[in-house]
Amino acid sequence: MELGSTAKLRTLAHYLEVMSTLHAELSPLDPEQLESRAGHARDRLTAWAADTLSRQPGLGLEAFLEEALDRRYSASPYETFFTGSGTMNFSNFDPEDNGRVLPLREAAAKSTNLVFIRLMRDLVRYHAARLPYDANAVLSDPENPLRRRMLVEAAESEARQVLYRAYRDLQSVPPEEIVSHVLGTRATSPPALASLYYAWHPGGDAAGLGRWLEAQGVTVEPELISRLERVFGNPRFTLLDYAYLLDRPALALWCAGERVRTPEAKWDEIVSHSADVQRLATSWLLDPGHRHAQNPRLRIRIEQDAFVAHDARLAAPRLPVRAARPVLRHGDRQLVGPSGGARGADGHHRQRWHAPPAAARVGAPLRRGDALQQRVRGPAGLRRAGDAGGGRAARCAACSRASSTTAPPAA
Repeated sequence: MELGSTAKLRTLAHYLEVMSTLHAELSPLDPEQLESRAGHARDRLTAWAADTLSRQPGLGLEAFLEEALDRRYSASPYETFFTGSGTMNFSNFDPEDNGRVLPLREAAAKSTNLVFIRLMRDLVRYHAARLPYDANAVLSDPENPLRRRMLVEAAESEARQVLYRAYRDLQSVPPEEIVSHVLGTRATSPPALASLYYAWHPGGDAAGLGRWLEAQGVTVEPELISRLERVFGNPRFTLLDYAYLLDRPALALWCAGERVRTPEAKWDEIVSHSADVQRLATSWLLDPGHRHAQNPRLRIRIEQDAFVAHDARLAAPRLPVRAARPVLRHGDRQLVGPSGGARGADGHHRQRWHAPPAAARVGAPLRRGDALQQRVRGPAGLRRAGDAGGGRAARCAACSRASSTTAPPAA
């Protein structure tokens, strides 16, 4: 067996364990019951096991596992896989495998990446079908109460991540430099400064705007201040509108304002003070009309829940893994062959990560024209311009341009 693939060996061991479980579960059934199970199975492994046992009544465990190892998978790298981390593409070490369809025992000996990616997907779907909730109902039924709860949890998690990134990034910025940090090259632009003023001072007036502009070192004629107040002081505008206008995540914009007001605030204080703005910034995700943004998040959650069960079994493999020549045996038959020539460690696990599609991302960049003239595609707002309570500026999503794996500390 090619080294660099102990994860594959553990996956194969778990696969055989799953197959043993299915054999014990399905063997007592008669052929008619097995055919029904095969036709109604929600995962490929259960369907295959039921179909195999229905065609071969009385098939023993050893022979059943031998057939399970002869199941074939494509090694093609020309497919994008949806995972708990978004969409990913993988490659094989040996390009000659790309067009092959291999039995599992041969793929294990050759350490063929894409075969095991597809096997892993089948295992995750096997566990997803056995979750304590109906994953298909969560995805398909907008009224499912668990769907709503999972979306609320997803929104809270994303909001907390965005807020923590903003809090962490601002720790090294002195309060007097936060305005320029937020606005960048627009730090002296009266419209940008006016947007920031009203984002941080809801209900502010023209006099307050004038004083604030002067404090930022920008001198503006009274007539222009009045115009800025009429345009940007619109009482229908919310933090989401100003976040869109400034092209900043709403929670990051709010966090910057908190940092200016209370530079000494700790993380737990920021979290406790942000409850209302977190709900505002993520409210769009709970709208039933945004299923194209909801379902990718739900699929990620379901995959993660399935991996909890999957990883729990992999954490304590029943079979030994020898460091020099990993060998997996069933009875007297060797299922995985001896090691071949060494391969580079980077070759075995090359993979490319792609951000989730726009609808699944935490917050895609917005184009104002699209936002003002039609429904914005992606997670950022998705409201029509001028919706009640939304202001004339298009809605901005709660979250950042790209999700982060950095977990915020518990508040």
